[in-house]
Amino acid sequence: MQDRAIATRKALLEATLECLVEKGYAGTTTQEVCRRLKVSRGTLLHHFATREELVTEAVEHVLERTVEHFRETLDGTLPENPTLADLGRAMWEKHWTSGVFYAWLELVVASRTDPVLNEKVREMDLRWSPKFDAACRSVLGRGADGVIWLFFLALNALSIEKIRSGPERLNRSLSDLLALAETADRFFWRFSETALQNKGQGDKKDACDR
Repeated sequence: MQDRAIATRKALLEATLECLVEKGYAGTTTQEVCRRLKVSRGTLLHHFATREELVTEAVEHVLERTVEHFRETLDGTLPENPTLADLGRAMWEKHWTSGVFYAWLELVVASRTDPVLNEKVREMDLRWSPKFDAACRSVLGRGADGVIWLFFLALNALSIEKIRSGPERLNRSLSDLLALAETADRFFWRFSETALQNKGQGDKKDACDR
């Protein structure tokens, strides 16, 4: 019985995600979610007492799906010793053009004028950021430092631009961004290796001085 309740709850959240993508935040109503899933309003209210509760819980569900996208990308589509650009290219196809991203975008935009939703979005962002950091560290050998976060923010912006721009302009911008990522990645590693070498030489000098 408990497994069935968990499955129903997950299905309601998945239907909410689909509704956010297809109908937008304003069109994501309890009636529409019930219609999509072909369940009674009573079934939904058993799990979520209000629309606000349903939507705020959907925030975490959307972030869970985002982490799934990262894991699937890391597990199956990246070359050996991938660069930041490799990760960005794969994640653009897997996540930043997906319904999951646009569901998240609907929630973030709606949270600008909804204090309760805004608090939930911020809370979930803080909770899930370490998971993204760990994912980056596992594939790139380092966490989501300033360069990586800036790159991800740029991909966010391109996903928003996709709503209004034609494919030619979008593809050109994406290519430019990936080229910048390659340059930034090479600079980061060169800078890091130099810093480590200098630190090692400094440690040896200190040891000799002692």
